[in-house]
Amino acid sequence: MAVTPGSAAANAGVAAGSTLVSLNGRFVRDALELRFLETAGRVELVWRQADGASGRSSSGSLNDLPLGLDVDPLKMQACNNKCAFCFAIRMPGGCAGRSISRTTTSGSRSSRHFATLTNLTEADIARIVEQRLSPLYISVHATEWALRK
Repeated sequence: MAVTPGSAAANAGVAAGSTLVSLNGRFVRDALELRFLETAGRVELVWRQADGASGRSSSGSLNDLPLGLDVDPLKMQACNNKCAFCFAIRMPGGCAGRSISRTTTSGSRSSRHFATLTNLTEADIARIVEQRLSPLYISVHATEWALRK
């Protein structure tokens, strides 16, 4: 991961190429979770340097400032429902002037515009509630395959 020079993480001794082990005692799944956890009142950061040495730092509030860690960007989760009525996959290519995204997602992390939320696990739902995640638009439709067809 990259580390912003002069940031809280850099000042704690985290170097570029380190691996984030945990933040506030929790494994960090992605950039959204990193941002959620780093805004806690107290931040405990554990990392492993490129040479294998480990580091630990604990600090008080960062006043809602990021730690300065640049983790992998979010990966798009494409919808795998293949609904016959899906406007995103049924839209012809080269539709000039259309502002509708051709991408949807079935997970809790929204695509550019729409999420179906049909493949959520209990852990996904707990994360949405805890981190107050919200897609811009939820595509609501029947979840029973017989009705969808």
